[in-house]
Amino acid sequence: MSYSHIISSNLLLSASGSVRDTYADLNSNDASTPIIAAQQRGFRETYTRVDLAGQHGRHSWKIGTDALFSNVHEALQYQITDPDAFADDLDPNFQFTDHGHDREESFFAQDQIRLGNWNVSGGVRFDHHHFVVDKSAWSPRIAVSRYFSRFGLLVHASYDRILQTPAVENLPAGEFAGS
Repeated sequence: MSYSHIISSNLLLSASGSVRDTYADLNSNDASTPIIAAQQRGFRETYTRVDLAGQHGRHSWKIGTDALFSNVHEALQYQITDPDAFADDLDPNFQFTDHGHDREESFFAQDQIRLGNWNVSGGVRFDHHHFVVDKSAWSPRIAVSRYFSRFGLLVHASYDRILQTPAVENLPAGEFAGS
């Protein structure tokens, strides 16, 4: 769902939110060989965003915040039906169940300035992620562009930095992403 409110001819308030529930289930049939496996995994994700955008003279600015909250769950079970197909020391029955809570909050401020054929924009964003790792960072952004109408050419340069958390594949063996 979303909501927008025009506060004035130069000021707009926007808000939105969503919830989604995703679930997947995998099951072998009872005659499977050399293993009967079952897996259940899913998550419920809630997202919210609020921002305020305005324009004054040559400036177009925006400030806002957003948040993502997810509850993640996973279960995996197997039963070996043909022990000759596996190493002798492998447990013939296995069960794993775990869950975790993903929390990602951020806020930002940005401004864009138009000066003739020049365009300058800059901003900063703060992010906090808590799931696989607990990490926060400031992310600056700046961009400059110049339009050369004689040549129909736009020259653009920019710099930004983002918070990037490690992939689940980088976790130590046996550690669940939600732990």
